[in-house]
Amino acid sequence: MSQSEKYPERNMKIDIKSSEITFHSKKYRANIQISSRSALLEGTWDSMASLLESKEAIITKTGEFPYFNGFVIKKILHN
Repeated sequence: MSQSEKYPERNMKIDIKSSEITFHSKKYRANIQISSRSALLEGTWDSMASLLESKEAIITKTGEFPYFNGFVIKKILHN
């Protein structure tokens, strides 16, 4: 039985910034993906909107790679 089930009246603190969970005075390390952690801390959930806002930067960056020259992504991003 997990500690949270055994002692449901005790508080659990989840600290996203430090990736720690505190339960009954014990600290545990939490594993959270960097992208998920950043989204929670910064409030940036809409990755598609972020990509669209960065349209010009994406076009510029793809121009630096020869294998993107003439690639369909440029046509999509220019619309």
